[in-house]
Amino acid sequence: MADTGKSNPRPVKGEVKPKAPNQVRLLNIIRKPPPQPVSKGMQRKIAEEEKKFRQRLPDEDKEKDDLESESDDLPPITGVMGRRLQREVEKFEKRQVQDLESEGSEDDSKDDDVPLRPPPRPRTPAPRVPPPTNKSSLKQDFSLTNLEQLKKNVDRGGLKGVGDFGKIIDLAKKVHDKKVDTPAKELLMVDALVKNTKAYLDKRPDPTDGTPRVYKDAIEKRKIEGAKALLRQAQVRQQDLLNAKYGPDLDSPDKSVREKATLEHALAMGQNFGAKRPSGGTSDVILLQDVEGKVAYAFKSISGESDQTGMPKGSGAVREVMASVVSETIREQTGLDFGFPRVNMATINDGKGALVEGLKGEVLDGEALMKKMQDDAITPEDYQRIKQEFGVKASQVPPKQLQKALLCNLAMAQFDIKWENLMLDDSSGQTMVRPFDAGAAFPPEDVVKTQVIKRKAQPGATLLMNPGTGGLLPSSQAPLDKELVDQFLSINVDAMEAAMAKERRRLAKEHGLSPDLLVDDDAQRGIDSIRIIQDLLRRNPTQTMEEFVKAYAARLPELVS
Repeated sequence: MADTGKSNPRPVKGEVKPKAPNQVRLLNIIRKPPPQPVSKGMQRKIAEEEKKFRQRLPDEDKEKDDLESESDDLPPITGVMGRRLQREVEKFEKRQVQDLESEGSEDDSKDDDVPLRPPPRPRTPAPRVPPPTNKSSLKQDFSLTNLEQLKKNVDRGGLKGVGDFGKIIDLAKKVHDKKVDTPAKELLMVDALVKNTKAYLDKRPDPTDGTPRVYKDAIEKRKIEGAKALLRQAQVRQQDLLNAKYGPDLDSPDKSVREKATLEHALAMGQNFGAKRPSGGTSDVILLQDVEGKVAYAFKSISGESDQTGMPKGSGAVREVMASVVSETIREQTGLDFGFPRVNMATINDGKGALVEGLKGEVLDGEALMKKMQDDAITPEDYQRIKQEFGVKASQVPPKQLQKALLCNLAMAQFDIKWENLMLDDSSGQTMVRPFDAGAAFPPEDVVKTQVIKRKAQPGATLLMNPGTGGLLPSSQAPLDKELVDQFLSINVDAMEAAMAKERRRLAKEHGLSPDLLVDDDAQRGIDSIRIIQDLLRRNPTQTMEEFVKAYAARLPELVS
């Protein structure tokens, strides 16, 4: 490590100094030695020092010390040191009481009545950082033994030796260093390993025309293949460590803390694993990828929102965030998890927008499939084959999953319900459905009148149909799931209304978003929709999904009256 020329204070044992700005340091933690048995001679010396210390105390402290020495209720450490310890215990207990008071207080809005005294300052304990998930086999596949063997296998001997490849070997060895004993330190080392391995491979690229690579000799082949394998495992480890770094704050109950952590995590993912734009869609979207090239986050900018909705720019982003609030509030109240992605307001590239959690799975996107055929990207035969596959997959979705997707959308008065807005994930062995895209939720009155009621639309009817054959799915005739009905009926609508109002105030205060982007009447439309659904479920809790869709459509005029 280079000497900066500045004198630094001697570190306290067990203390890790913060990193200096714009510097990357590996800090050596001074470990506390294990306790050693105290000899009799040392005990006598401690007693003598204690006696000398007491002789220098004022008389009143000596009296307190004598009383404490004679008490039967003292902690194991007595005397002056015992009194100091007791003071620290009292301070700790006082802080605990303050913490409990802070947890019991609510910090809702400045519009509330001013209390007679200021509330206790909230104290949020730092979350425990969990160990990173071991999805990478970096340390196993590239153990110190294996690295030494790899180094021997690529050594040309003489002055050439292992060449530039030796730097990669040395960096990989440092990941195993005992001083790299925290996820933060390991992330620094893995970042350096990834950066240098990429640079090594960039100087030795594969043919761009897709032809097989021709190696000079066996040693070059071992180097290139070894560097590629090392880079792959290092990047997986890099993602594991990033998830561990930001994971606790991603689940913080404090929305502001969560927004900050989500943005930093998303930018780190995009910076390390890439970003791209989707091929279709009418809005400006950036897809931030994970190590596997899948979508980790989607950023929908306000400036790039589609004009087709007829609403002012920013309305879509606000509605996405509010839809996430509705979903989270229902889960917290009832345990009913719709699987709707978390959405936070964020600023990327100097533009504000909705940062949406990435979903894993497959979308039965019939619209995109049709466009591919029209653009001659696929043949009509391929179109029919893929469409039939869509039908088979849709028929395998459990009825409860489709019912949840339907109720999730209707709870937000989101009427653009279609297979293209559902993510199907069968990685667990059973197909799970997660709805997404709520930019049209909480619609204005004129939209409901002209695009829904006037057209005699039945929101959710598309989910009754097989996207492959066009016929009714068997799940459409299944009765509504009892647990799902009970959970939805337990939604506290008044508390939901308060949660939405609080989030709208926060968006206006912290992000400067105009309240006009989601007016009171439009937000209320979501609340009224929940009340209509609950009424329908109470009247007929065992109705089929098809019957429910028709019954809800008949009540749509109530949302604009």
